[in-house]
Amino acid sequence: MPGYVMRLKGNDVIDGLAAPHLEGDQPSDECYHELRYRAKCWSVERRVVLVVVPVPGELFPRHFYLITDLDVEAYPAEQLVLTSPSGQGKTLSSASNSLVFPS
Repeated sequence: MPGYVMRLKGNDVIDGLAAPHLEGDQPSDECYHELRYRAKCWSVERRVVLVVVPVPGELFPRHFYLITDLDVEAYPAEQLVLTSPSGQGKTLSSASNSLVFPS
């Protein structure tokens, strides 16, 4: 069964889990934080990657979430953001909302 990665811009509950990672100074480089979340309608807890992207000249960084069933050991956060099926680079942080990885 293939794995999946979905991009989520916001969610009130996940925003609350991410809040401690978004406080303080803006990071100088893109950074990632691993979270766990289970929505009421989900049968299992999911891996959530918080992606924090600094924005030069702005007070606050931009952020979004990646929801995935891919193992953290096999697919570290950096690889989820940088990998695309076409090899074109930052597909998820640029435009696309989901990827499916072959098993």
